[in-house]
Amino acid sequence: MSRQSKDMMSTIWKEVQKIDWRNINHEALKTFLFVMIGDESTFEKITDSLETTTYDFMSIKHKKKIPLSNDAETLMARVLIDAENENSTIIKNADIIVVDQKYYQQLSHKYNNVYIFSAESEKSIFEKIIAENNHLKQALCYNFPAFRSIVARETMIGVSKQNATWAAGTSVPNIAPGPHSLIYAPVELASDFSVMTLNELRMTFILASISGRKVNPFRLVPEILIMMGGAKGAQVLATQLLGKVPAGAGTILKAGVAFAFTYAIGEAVFVNMNYGITFNKTDLMHRVEDLKEYGQDMAKSIVNTIRKSKD
Repeated sequence: MSRQSKDMMSTIWKEVQKIDWRNINHEALKTFLFVMIGDESTFEKITDSLETTTYDFMSIKHKKKIPLSNDAETLMARVLIDAENENSTIIKNADIIVVDQKYYQQLSHKYNNVYIFSAESEKSIFEKIIAENNHLKQALCYNFPAFRSIVARETMIGVSKQNATWAAGTSVPNIAPGPHSLIYAPVELASDFSVMTLNELRMTFILASISGRKVNPFRLVPEILIMMGGAKGAQVLATQLLGKVPAGAGTILKAGVAFAFTYAIGEAVFVNMNYGITFNKTDLMHRVEDLKEYGQDMAKSIVNTIRKSKD
């Protein structure tokens, strides 16, 4: 192993130690009660939907059925519509109640927070459940594959915005070229690598949890290697691309690249864990190119916000 690789591994491990990955496990292992109300056909359809994860990636829709674990089954209750009255206590204690569309009218006045299931609306119902049960989102993903792509995208966008904001903030002094640039650039690169890598590691651990895995840094070596494969190159490239003319253009470019690389790294980890798709550096760079324009659009609003805060 080269000196540079050893230095990077040392930095990565220091960043791992800063992450409260045990709390990520705690969030994933929260208990809740998910009640389905309907008939046997209802239970089969809802269970099939809960076991199915889909993700649109590079113009291909990936779909996979992952059977529910025994632990996930213990969090569920199936209540036949004919036995609804005698199970009313269980239903009222439920965190999430999903009812077949054909039985909704007879139950809607009796229970709060009832979600209507139909084959046509299954995607929107899962999005609504996540939006209204944010405190359970990691636990829902950990147990039910249907929720994973929703929360994965949310996580990747959030962390990518954080890295874009950091990249833009550290480069704002370089908007106006001058002697200070020669002093500031090395500090900028070092801080970028440390802070962004911490964010990317945290994202990797959350995505692992979302994908139904208990988080342990020593057992996530392949995913960490994927992250490492892109992380340092991302920060170096973003800093190298920072332009000085026209004023401010380089900041937006750097923030856009930081967003695109972070998102691409997150996707590489997520699709590998859920669909068995393996990324190489060429794939990663192609995906970054796909995302760069979107990242720069995000970066423009971020940079404007930073400038206003500095005025």
